[in-house]
Amino acid sequence: MRLRSFLLLATLMAGAGGVALEFAARSAARDMAAAIEPFATLHYASAGIALDGSVRLRDPRLSVKQGVWKGSVLARVADLRGGGPFWLVAHALRSGGQLPVQMRIRTRGLHLGEGPTGVPLAGWLGTTDLALFENLGCGSDALSDKDRVRMGVETRERDDELRYQYDGDAHSLILSMDLRSENIAAVRADAELTGFPANGKLDPAALQKLRLARISIGYQDSGYLARRNQFCAQWLGVSAAQFIDRHIEAVAAFLGARGIIPGQDVLALYQRLATHGGNLKLTSLPDSTWIPARIEAYPKEDLLRLLNITARYEDAPPIMLRLAFATPERPVDITTVVDPPVAVVTMPAPAGTA
Repeated sequence: MRLRSFLLLATLMAGAGGVALEFAARSAARDMAAAIEPFATLHYASAGIALDGSVRLRDPRLSVKQGVWKGSVLARVADLRGGGPFWLVAHALRSGGQLPVQMRIRTRGLHLGEGPTGVPLAGWLGTTDLALFENLGCGSDALSDKDRVRMGVETRERDDELRYQYDGDAHSLILSMDLRSENIAAVRADAELTGFPANGKLDPAALQKLRLARISIGYQDSGYLARRNQFCAQWLGVSAAQFIDRHIEAVAAFLGARGIIPGQDVLALYQRLATHGGNLKLTSLPDSTWIPARIEAYPKEDLLRLLNITARYEDAPPIMLRLAFATPERPVDITTVVDPPVAVVTMPAPAGTA
């Protein structure tokens, strides 16, 4: 009798704990959505607890409202894990809706959604994969999974991860991202923001203090580009070398249509990647005077100079990313740019900060 009573009590306690964790999961999802609301909107079908204790969002959709990144990103599922196995319990007990000082977000089935004309990533990568300039020079129809089967490429659902870590003492936010398209390509990016406010208040004054200390983006081809070249060459009835020439011309035309004129050394570097595959890495050590919050106010040539970007293929010496722009722009004094009225936005401060 006592054993049955104990088991009944344990079952009730487990049920209550499960309800509490489900509530904490929904609360954590709402806090994250509220934290980014000034700049983006996060929608999801449901939020719950995964087997590993992470918060699972089903059918998440992130829509960036303004700026150069305007558009939407969708996924089948996203798992959010904070800094430690008991972060969700701590979140449920903590007041003020604070986010953890570190977070890992894993998504599966990530892809770009519908966006306005000119969304930066549209056309640069494959529709659902990471193949750089995948279809350019190969016809008007986007390459499909059926085409990749004909290439002998076994594809799988995208499996990506985004991480951040906040250092309240140094006022820095470190971001890292690993994007993976199995048997096609992988992209790894790292960035560090300094001057991040400890209290989470991203008002106009705080935004002007944010600086990008560094950023690096690495692209790793998994042998797919060579297969793509051969497939497209056979499709068009030309040699692989002839297709490469067509592809490079199409890339230059694609960039030119967007007002970007790559230097010959930059095109030559990309041609080596498109022909032989391998690794390409872009590194930026921006000028300390550059203000990321005003990225759209800078003339493109000034922005490129301030970002100080180098490109490196495999172990070859790096080159400067030299680009020209079709319409020369008159440099402006960035301090004279008048910002539209912006309301003070309060973001939940990461846990452990003042």
